[in-house]
Amino acid sequence: LIDYYEKEYEGSCVQLAKLNEFEKDYSPENALWWYTRESFFYKTLNAALRKQTIDMMFLYRSYISDIHRQLQHHQARCPIQVYRSQLMSNRELNYLQQQKGRLVSVNSFLSTSTDREVADIYTGGTTQDNNLERVLFEIDADPKVVTAKPFADISRLSHFAVESEVLFMLGSIFRIESINCTGNQLWIIHMSLCHEDDHDLKEVLEYMKKQNGIEQTNLCIWSKILLKMGKFDLAKKYYIRCVNELFDNDPLLLMAYEGLADIAYQQNDYDENMKWQQKLNDFKDRMALAPTCTDGVKNQDETGVDCGGAICSKICLPQQGCHTFADEFNQDGKIDMSKWEFDVGGNGWGNEEEQYYTDNYRKNAWCENGQLIIEARKENYNNKRFTSAKLISKQAFLYGRLQIRAKLPSAKGTWSSLYLIPESQTYGNIIWPDNGAIYLMAHLGHDWTTISAGIATKSNNQLWNSTKVSDATTKHHVYTLQWEPDKMEMFVGPNEKEALQKSILFLEKKNKDWTQWPFDKPFRIHMNLAVGGSAGGRHGIDEGAFPQRMEIDWVRFDEQ
Repeated sequence: LIDYYEKEYEGSCVQLAKLNEFEKDYSPENALWWYTRESFFYKTLNAALRKQTIDMMFLYRSYISDIHRQLQHHQARCPIQVYRSQLMSNRELNYLQQQKGRLVSVNSFLSTSTDREVADIYTGGTTQDNNLERVLFEIDADPKVVTAKPFADISRLSHFAVESEVLFMLGSIFRIESINCTGNQLWIIHMSLCHEDDHDLKEVLEYMKKQNGIEQTNLCIWSKILLKMGKFDLAKKYYIRCVNELFDNDPLLLMAYEGLADIAYQQNDYDENMKWQQKLNDFKDRMALAPTCTDGVKNQDETGVDCGGAICSKICLPQQGCHTFADEFNQDGKIDMSKWEFDVGGNGWGNEEEQYYTDNYRKNAWCENGQLIIEARKENYNNKRFTSAKLISKQAFLYGRLQIRAKLPSAKGTWSSLYLIPESQTYGNIIWPDNGAIYLMAHLGHDWTTISAGIATKSNNQLWNSTKVSDATTKHHVYTLQWEPDKMEMFVGPNEKEALQKSILFLEKKNKDWTQWPFDKPFRIHMNLAVGGSAGGRHGIDEGAFPQRMEIDWVRFDEQ
């Protein structure tokens, strides 16, 4: 994005100065501040969203994610009514009148205010243009209906705090309840925020999921959508980028090669078509030689016996390649970003932690010698004294066996964690703790022989148990979560065969309601190494012992 605008603003000292300020001062924590500030960022982002300029939207994708994360973090907790006023063309107003009782989706961020008088400022008393009408939107928004599209009061985060601004995530869906004209030539459009599983939407959403194959938006899915839109050159551009960035054994290459072959055929470039068809066939042949789930699941002691997966949840281990999800971290360098995403920031994470989580794959998180390294370093960064990394799985999981083989850091002040957080809010008013958390492993450097496991729920914020493991910081151990609809158990063991050697915590649902057992929905895996804070820093920080590492050999999940 910066490179693009450096070329666009070449020769304009004023614009380049603003761009340099943005490059220097922007961080994921102040994304909303930059969005609400009168700057190139606000103007160009909204222009790209309004015009659906695909290339520009792609450049802005990480910034859109930052805004989404901030909105999610500050999600409103109570139902509110907000207002938005604007001048609207007669044609647009007539269209909305025809949509009464139906659903509309906004293709940009929607800015509103809790103060009707502030909203009125943007239209004034009357309009002299016969083609324009004064419109006031009255919007009822209940956070209980929100899943993927959050909204939040951003007054404290905004450049203009006095506007009492509530911002809705792009793609938010509303139902038009009524449209009426008052005596002073003001049209009032009453809308209500809708749940994405609203009956009227189910058919559309299911169609989109079927068309795109999977719900995750990656480069290949992006390219596939562009191809369907007939934008062949753009689709080809992103497919080729996909080919260049994916690992040689990534299944998404199948989609990329097929897409490139299809584009070449559509453009009557038959030599190019043959080239990609050959790559596609070579890839299929190569993958056919790798172990697949059709090989079944074999008993770990009787390698000649195929159980067909019928009893694998208790006594069988899947062959390599047969897991529902697995990352062996066998590549050196960058992490496989089709499986993971960084959670970037330095807000203390509710525990007064002293690290800033970065996405720096050279310093804080990378793959090396078949392992994922998460390294905490002593360095000043964004007003924090340490840097580290937090990774979150892009895939969410429900019921089964999660296993992570890891070696933990030992320095006083470190706080390493392997845990699961739900991908969406379905209970209560907030994600945590109302919707639960599963702590597979928590380890404090000052108490380096103790391994803890626990949960958080609305009725019991912290329920923990611990066990002693004398060599957790010198050897790898396997941490296991066995998760079923009515119970869960966490274990630690020295290796795969003895993975269930020690039970740390056992829990049963029994007759518990959601306030005690919210573990009936998909959760995402979180892995991080924190420094200091209310737990990690309880006995101080041994600053001379840094850098410190958590080494993760593999992550595997087998669905129940």
